[in-house]
Amino acid sequence: MKKFLTLIMLTALIGVNVFAQQPKSLPLFGKGTYSEVTRQINNADFNNSRVVDHCDTFTNLFPFPCDSFISGYYIDSSPYDSGYYSGSNAYLASAYAEFYNFGTTNNDTLTGVCSQWFSANFTSNTDKVTFTVWNDDGPGGAPGTVLTTVDVKNSAIPADGSLFCVKFTTPIINPGTFFVGFQVYYPSGTYKLNKAVGIYQSRFYDGNPKSSTACDTAHHTAWVNYPSFGGWGTFDDYYGAGATLSLYPIICSKPGAACAITVTPSSASICSGKSVTLTATGATTYTWAPSTGLNVTTGSTVKAKPKSTTTYTVTGDGGACSTTVTVTVNTTPTVTVTAAPCNNGKVKLTASATPNTDVKYQWKLGGTSISGATNSTYNATVSGTYTVTVTYKPTGCKKTSKDFIVTINCRLSDNLAQVFNVDAYPNPFTSSLTVNIAGASNDVTVTLMDFSGRVVKTYNSVDASSPFTINEDLAQGVYFVKVISGTNSKMIKVVKD
Repeated sequence: MKKFLTLIMLTALIGVNVFAQQPKSLPLFGKGTYSEVTRQINNADFNNSRVVDHCDTFTNLFPFPCDSFISGYYIDSSPYDSGYYSGSNAYLASAYAEFYNFGTTNNDTLTGVCSQWFSANFTSNTDKVTFTVWNDDGPGGAPGTVLTTVDVKNSAIPADGSLFCVKFTTPIINPGTFFVGFQVYYPSGTYKLNKAVGIYQSRFYDGNPKSSTACDTAHHTAWVNYPSFGGWGTFDDYYGAGATLSLYPIICSKPGAACAITVTPSSASICSGKSVTLTATGATTYTWAPSTGLNVTTGSTVKAKPKSTTTYTVTGDGGACSTTVTVTVNTTPTVTVTAAPCNNGKVKLTASATPNTDVKYQWKLGGTSISGATNSTYNATVSGTYTVTVTYKPTGCKKTSKDFIVTINCRLSDNLAQVFNVDAYPNPFTSSLTVNIAGASNDVTVTLMDFSGRVVKTYNSVDASSPFTINEDLAQGVYFVKVISGTNSKMIKVVKD
């Protein structure tokens, strides 16, 4: 059964002679037993007083799923006193948050906060109330780091004493000691509050921020830090914006050993536009945040494709454990290809890359890498479709250029010696072999021989103006291609895989 054990402080405005009156008896909406504690709280001038009564421990059900609720406290203001309401701002004065001490276990999570509003003179349906949870790491133990905030429109809050709860988007690992409070944005109405009033602390101690918590009978003075005072002062009579309420932090307890999440990989480095799969283990359920670049936000495995470096938090079992993983996004290089006019039987291709340092190049013809073509420029002597792939060495991120079609429509200059040359690609090859022949001035004969020198096939009257393809059913091994053009001849070794 879900349990919520709480401690309740009900404050009431009474006369100067507080000990002449009995504490008011107020109905509780939960089942259980409670013991009555009376404590006097004086204001700064000691001319008025309040009584803290009804420190109560009871169980109740709240509308959030938990394995169980742990023992804890809540603080409740008296519906008989419209001048003070727990954890909130007071009229024309600074606000104050309530201090809670739940102890610390790894399994507990702060899931939300419930409140009861017994009266509220809100005249605006668009303004809001902001519920806030602080850590107690401020100066002297004051509210410090904001752990979470939830905004609620005024029109959504009932003022009939019914239980009103807000649930945190992401549960908070139980900080043990913390503050809960709210601030009312109330620009219009009876009291004409024209701005939101910040919340500060109000816990019970004798000047020492760490000396007591709510319903601590050993201390009797409520101290509150008013910025307008420039320091500490005792609680005074301030009248609120016509609202009295109760405040209940919701702490969920997860029984058993605390979960411990491991993410694989523990960190990731990807290229822009790429993705990485992240897998979490160690818990039963998982929630990932932020959602930026994620294909899903729940489950043990997500695919992350952020546009920039992002740190993700994966929370397990409703907040019982969590860890982070950073996905570093590396910039993918850019590359464009330009060509010089055809000259002397070739077209000079130039790759322009960003960045242009610490990069490597690989030119391809028809999708096949050209052996040795690893500079930023390449002289194309054969018509076809060329691309170049640029790789940024530090990250391995690469980019392939768009197809660039080259047409060799010029001849070698007559006044230049025509150099006879033969090359073949790919080498090694798996099916067909392309032979490029340059500088051939007569009929060309191509002879294919095996490793022993035996002629496999002879090709006569080969047209050397375009690449020549050998497409034979060959066994794996070493072969030789011999090209003869007039008095010129050249033989190259090729390998069939």
